[in-house]
Amino acid sequence: MNKNLAPLITWLPSRSQVDLNGAWRSIIDVYDVGITGPFGRDDGETAGNPNWGFAYDRGRNSPGRSEYDFDTSPEIEVPGDWNTQHERFHFYEGSMWFRRHFDTPDVATGRRLFVHFGAVNHQAVVFLNGKRLAQHEGGFGPFCVEVTDALAPAGANNALIVRVNNRREPHGIPTTRTDWFNYGGLTRDVTLVDVPSTFVRDAVVQLVPDDPTLIEATVWLDGDDASQDVEILVDGVTIGSVRTDADGHGSARFAVPEGLVLWTPADPVLYDVAVRSATDEVRDRIGFRTITTSGSTILLNGQPVFLAGIALHDEAIGSNTHRVQNRQQALELLGHAKDLGSVFVRLAHYQHNEHTVRACDELGLLAWCELPVYWGIDWDNESTLANGKDQLTELIVRDRNRAAVVLWSVANETRPVENRNRFLRSLIAHARTLDPTRLISAALFARPVDGDMMSVFKGEVTSDWIIDDPLGEDLDVLGVNQYLGWYYGSVESMASIEWTTPFDKPLIITEFGGGARRGLRGEVDESWTEDMQAEIYRHQFEMLGRIPFLAGTSPWILKDFRAPFRLLPQVQDGYNRKGLIDHEGNRKLAFDVVAEWNRDRSGST
Repeated sequence: MNKNLAPLITWLPSRSQVDLNGAWRSIIDVYDVGITGPFGRDDGETAGNPNWGFAYDRGRNSPGRSEYDFDTSPEIEVPGDWNTQHERFHFYEGSMWFRRHFDTPDVATGRRLFVHFGAVNHQAVVFLNGKRLAQHEGGFGPFCVEVTDALAPAGANNALIVRVNNRREPHGIPTTRTDWFNYGGLTRDVTLVDVPSTFVRDAVVQLVPDDPTLIEATVWLDGDDASQDVEILVDGVTIGSVRTDADGHGSARFAVPEGLVLWTPADPVLYDVAVRSATDEVRDRIGFRTITTSGSTILLNGQPVFLAGIALHDEAIGSNTHRVQNRQQALELLGHAKDLGSVFVRLAHYQHNEHTVRACDELGLLAWCELPVYWGIDWDNESTLANGKDQLTELIVRDRNRAAVVLWSVANETRPVENRNRFLRSLIAHARTLDPTRLISAALFARPVDGDMMSVFKGEVTSDWIIDDPLGEDLDVLGVNQYLGWYYGSVESMASIEWTTPFDKPLIITEFGGGARRGLRGEVDESWTEDMQAEIYRHQFEMLGRIPFLAGTSPWILKDFRAPFRLLPQVQDGYNRKGLIDHEGNRKLAFDVVAEWNRDRSGST
């Protein structure tokens, strides 16, 4: 449940901010006594008895025999996770408390201050100076907490304390089982944001999809003086103004400035855009483009585009794998995608770091961004659906000014049953309300024409496949995961397989491939060898090349990534080995096979 959160603040790079990253003190709390006390009581305000309530920031020498002490507890670097910084916490799932001291900045009277969290996995309860302020659920989206009235006087010290819990829950999104590592902690940047009393909370500036001669600007002001005229500037030139209402919301359309160059992968032009009100001004670098479909073709700026690319997780390259934490790590990961000849990246299976999405803008990589609705969701639970909508809002609001983002995905690998269809259709409707300018998709299952996916996993595979999941009717673009030649079917059988669908829509094959341990060589039919992985891709591409409605490919996956149930000794050792590079960045044979396909299809060099 999300409670007492402020609406998300965007356009952060142009804001005055205090960096709250660095070393935070931490306390492991296996029994959750830090929020309830030993008798299991949580009064909702001060987290129980001061002797046990960790939000009070007491020490062992405090009156009352405090039984915790942040000052002598381990440090954990933020952004980061506890799993890879302390070996004894590697597989820990549960509560951990974090504390950071900072001085109240000396700001002008009437200014407002917010703590912005890039992501906290999975549940967060935020306290400042012993007072509970807010709570948030969702491990990958950003959120804001207003702290204006809870801060100590200017120059005085504050104790910011966050209780984090990464325990997997049956009603959660994601739920109890995923094929990625459950990193716990404050995994992305934390900053203190300084804004005027009435400020530009959010603004969207983009081309109108059905009339690219126009730019539409939508603005949201936050504060008591919310009805204002707001100027929109592109490269320092005012192109028009928006009048906001008493609630701070307004929208208007303007003619595209003469000479505006549209954003493309080959020429990812970004413009300096400013939004200026009577009380505030924010700036960002924004590209302008349209993304639409016509039948089975995806159109970028009205021209056909094939989304040749790769899928990737939000994991940095290195011997001690962890989530991407900064721009340099994002660029290193995406650099390998560019070396593959990619013009497209599937950012699976959850919201990735903002550094990554902004780097896609700069590098010219079209992006698919996804919600972690994945395997075993509690479709009938209304609170689960509500949390899914919250996470979808965080995903879209943060990134809807990024030209690179062309697809929102609402799910991955969910079986087509009626309660699931209702759940996902509700998410699709919510996505279209938040952003009607982009395409909606989901990674579905196909099936053999004479059976279903259960028959596939039993080894009963027929020659031809059909994509007829009823959710396809609601999507703009079909996504399909399939592992012919790896989990089912022989490599040779792909030569005769044909693909059909009743939907006249573009198809992206969002996952395919096989696993290989880098350096393990052998015959092309020998499991886990680089040779077999490369051979699977050769046959896959031959089969996919015959699909007339194919509009993109994102093989699974760029890099080997941590996965706790992938345990095969001396091969997996806790990693999913389907990467084209290993977790340290070393290439496998299949890398060149995929690169050749991408370059032939995208025209990249």
